[in-house]
Amino acid sequence: MMFSRSPRIAAGLTAAVSLLALQASPALAFDPSGNEIADAFLSLLDAEKGTVESYGSVDEAGGAVTLSDIVISKEDEEGASVTIASTVLTGGEIQADGRLKLASLDMSNLQLTAEDGGMSLADLKVTELLLPTPEEAASDTPPVGPGYKTFEANSIQIRDEDNQIADIVKISSSIDAMDGDLPTAGSFAVTGATIDVKELESKETKSLTDLGYETLTVDVAGSGKWDPEAATLVVPELKIDAKEAASLSLSFSMGGVTREVVTQLNEKSEKPEEAMALLQNVTIENAKIRLDDASLTGRVLDQESKKAG
Repeated sequence: MMFSRSPRIAAGLTAAVSLLALQASPALAFDPSGNEIADAFLSLLDAEKGTVESYGSVDEAGGAVTLSDIVISKEDEEGASVTIASTVLTGGEIQADGRLKLASLDMSNLQLTAEDGGMSLADLKVTELLLPTPEEAASDTPPVGPGYKTFEANSIQIRDEDNQIADIVKISSSIDAMDGDLPTAGSFAVTGATIDVKELESKETKSLTDLGYETLTVDVAGSGKWDPEAATLVVPELKIDAKEAASLSLSFSMGGVTREVVTQLNEKSEKPEEAMALLQNVTIENAKIRLDDASLTGRVLDQESKKAG
């Protein structure tokens, strides 16, 4: 709801996080390690559309389980694979309902490769992580609540088959307060997203090229607080800062954001048309917009002047 991004970039970013939410297969392709925490985690990666081909060592010390050199193939994409050099599962606990709870998950040197490109992460860390059971992950209605406290990924590279599309210094988010299984306060930030404008095919990017932008570096940050009793959502600031172009800041509040609406929006997250229908009774109040120019206006005026002769 808070911001959109290019479908190609979104697909690349989603590929990294989707490792934690693949549909589980009833038969495991990997040889169990004998460590129940490691095997529970591998069983989620060994999914209907992904297969754990191999892993290196599994070591346990001081409440942390370390897996090395995980290799996953994607069955629905020929030649596609994921490799993870190191995975550390800290404070692992298999709950009575079968879910895997982790104090933290740390991954380093994650590589996704495919025929049409791929992506890489230097490292990824998630705290207070609660993973669904294989049955829940495979169902059409996975658990609604967020499965983490904080999320941070660093040094992300996204590329197509010919060129690199984007570099991202950091992506982070946090859930700061909860109402049962639903988040009531949180924040997110995308820092140093440098995009190769020529690699994004659309009318908008063609306009950016005409304005003299070969690359565009963007920072995005926002926070929000939801009051389920008052059914209000307040976003004090959502800021999109495009370096050497312009900075856009938004602040607004929304009414009619009930528990039922939030729950159903989560359930309809993969059905945009049904999700939009749920927003018919949501109202926007006290909206403010501010635009600070950093050369974009001058470039537009120069271009229009040249067209007018």
